[in-house]
Amino acid sequence: SDKILSIFKEVQVRVLLYTPSDILLNEWKEKITERDIDFASSTDEFLKKALNSDVACLDVSSLKDGAKDCVKEVLELNSDVKVFALAKEPNFSEGKEYLALGVKGYGNCHMLSTHFNDSLAAIAKGDVWLYPEFIQNMIWLMTKDSVLSKTSDVFESLTSKEKEICELVYKGFTNQDISENTGISIRTVKAHMSSIFEKVGVKDRVNLVLLIQNNS
Repeated sequence: SDKILSIFKEVQVRVLLYTPSDILLNEWKEKITERDIDFASSTDEFLKKALNSDVACLDVSSLKDGAKDCVKEVLELNSDVKVFALAKEPNFSEGKEYLALGVKGYGNCHMLSTHFNDSLAAIAKGDVWLYPEFIQNMIWLMTKDSVLSKTSDVFESLTSKEKEICELVYKGFTNQDISENTGISIRTVKAHMSSIFEKVGVKDRVNLVLLIQNNS
């Protein structure tokens, strides 16, 4: 956590906040300390400022149905924008919808300051961040006895070790868990993950899990 926050400060991540609620906006400002923060007071302003931001935080609960249109519009303008959808009561069904739209994060808008900063740092680096219960639910729904189809061309180029790691990722294992269970270093695990992503054409763990599901 301290290492992530150190990196976060060094790269001067630009965070954009958009919520119709002044109370929530002030809460976010207090939690995100020592950051390059900007905020939008309207959807039009959000769409404009998001293009020059590293992470664009969006209060999806207050915006209701308009939030999805807002996400679509900003990603149509620039697909590289990292949108962080924040909800008052995040749930698995809504989370899947926002992930399908292309957001890089989905979580509780009232999360603790430490978690908020950690999630922003992860998203800024290009990772996908989801609240723990979402990941657990996703793994529970997707995990099968055999996750890699023997007839799927998508995974043919993977080595046996990479296939083993795919199986573990699909079951919800972290890099640390994989390292401990396979006897290889975390650095090697990360190298395998990068190779897997490149070979099968995905950018992150979530999309890898979805790809495995679709080919199982």
